[in-house]
Amino acid sequence: MHVSRRWAVLLALVFAVSHAQTLERAVILPASEAKATTKIYPPPGGKPITGGWQVTPADIAPVEARISEIAHMTPRGWPSQIHIQNPDLYFRQHVGVIQEGKKRIYVNAIRHGNDEGKPPREWCTHFYWVSDGDLNYWQVIYDPETKQFIGLQINPRA
Repeated sequence: MHVSRRWAVLLALVFAVSHAQTLERAVILPASEAKATTKIYPPPGGKPITGGWQVTPADIAPVEARISEIAHMTPRGWPSQIHIQNPDLYFRQHVGVIQEGKKRIYVNAIRHGNDEGKPPREWCTHFYWVSDGDLNYWQVIYDPETKQFIGLQINPRA
């Protein structure tokens, strides 16, 4: 019994550390940043983004829980053998958008941070967009109603 308690404590600690690392890589942007997502044309999912809404930690929990599904998607406009490896290792911004009259969650991902491995300073408050960058940057829409990701896209190459 004493050994099983140790294992339970160890597993709880491992889960807590991995959960904390996930949270450090994901942020919620203010609803006002939804407008910045319209810079990207066409938007993920192909339909225009017409507004924004404020997501909460409870709203992004299912997105983060399913983020590994991104690795199985083929990005729009890329060969089928191209995939995002380890999407959980990217820094991810979440912003609520209105697309086709529905509340959806826009995920903007940044692979590398600065020289210290940290994301850009403004990434916690402002939408961070790079016009090229290949597999280092990707975007996708999450539909909370269907619980599916829509329209994965990777930034073009320079």
